[in-house]
Amino acid sequence: MGKRRATVIDAVQAIYEVHDRTPSAWLGHVLTSIHACVPGVLGGFAYSYDISGPADTWEISLPIVHGAPPEMGAHIHRSFVAASPAARATVLPRLGPAGTFSAVTGQTLSTFGASEASSLGVLDAIHVNALDADDRGVLVSLTIPEPRRLAPMERRRLTMLAAHLTSARRWHDAARSPEPDVRFESNGKVAHVERGHEGGVAALRERLLRLARVKASRGSADEVLAAWSALVDGTYTLVDRFDTDGRKYVVAYENPPHVRDPRGLTRTEAAIAAWARRGHAQKLIAYELGLSVGTVSGLLARIFTKLGVRTRAELVERLEDATRATRVKVGTASVIVFSKDAAAASFSDLETLTPAERAVAERAVRGDSNARIAAERGGSARTVTNQLSSVFRKLGLSSRAELVAYAQRRRSTKPE
Repeated sequence: MGKRRATVIDAVQAIYEVHDRTPSAWLGHVLTSIHACVPGVLGGFAYSYDISGPADTWEISLPIVHGAPPEMGAHIHRSFVAASPAARATVLPRLGPAGTFSAVTGQTLSTFGASEASSLGVLDAIHVNALDADDRGVLVSLTIPEPRRLAPMERRRLTMLAAHLTSARRWHDAARSPEPDVRFESNGKVAHVERGHEGGVAALRERLLRLARVKASRGSADEVLAAWSALVDGTYTLVDRFDTDGRKYVVAYENPPHVRDPRGLTRTEAAIAAWARRGHAQKLIAYELGLSVGTVSGLLARIFTKLGVRTRAELVERLEDATRATRVKVGTASVIVFSKDAAAASFSDLETLTPAERAVAERAVRGDSNARIAAERGGSARTVTNQLSSVFRKLGLSSRAELVAYAQRRRSTKPE
């Protein structure tokens, strides 16, 4: 009987094996585990990064390399250090949670600071990009011989894997005691609760039992992954553990997202705003936080009110480029007022888009609905939907949220 192929669930379990590992040892473990569950890849590399602040201050760790010459790590690091701020900003923030390098940049690895790639027989790479709300993260890149795009199911699977990698990286960096905040028996019975965490027990137990039901029904790896959100109630990481005698239990650790600039928002609101700024769709943010999509939608509406914005485009603009912020009272509400107005997005220089696609994309970034765009252009909503789908495909995007973030990054890297 042949050896069972590793699944994405094996990779999720592996990335939460963080205790007693140095950062480089853990990252190497993560890289090999993800490599094992993605078919058709040759090798890969992984590094942690910090892209908060201006691009000339961004940093990456020395990449860990798997299935390729060890010197490839030093070459990647040198290329990043030597790259201009504009060049850095055109790649790393654009990657999104999952995709391929060629789909995002329109280039192969050999044409972007990776001249050694061709000699190794690789032209493209699949990435799992775990970007946290504080603009720190981990990039896992798996090399492939030819440029291609991910199928929708591949992208969804790796996007959820990126959410778990974000959670695990944050947990690992906390360097905390291995003693959990809440401990359950495998049947859901509470075995131990640290003081101050009693309020999280009900939600944790409900999630544990839901996962157990999915596994007991012999659900596929994708079904288990969909039920296993990266956090529970925006706060806790929930993982399996085994005693030395092999007895299984489930533990929970407090592990909320870190946010450097909450601007008067609650912790959860600040995390939602930060991920929305980076183009994460509401469904993905819900998975990252372990909340319902409806809850995320409601909180996003509250964020808009607090920050005095009406659309995702304005939200991104406020979070990216605000030069002055003043808190004012509007009735009983406290609102942040920013001095800088949102700039209009322009895709006029993108030759890959048709004139109609550019016009539709610009209106979509401003927050116009498909029906409104259609009415103003004298067409049908279905035509607008098809045009936006073509824009997403050509730019390597998957949602309006990612399109808004893409437009903002273009503005921020264009010369004045």
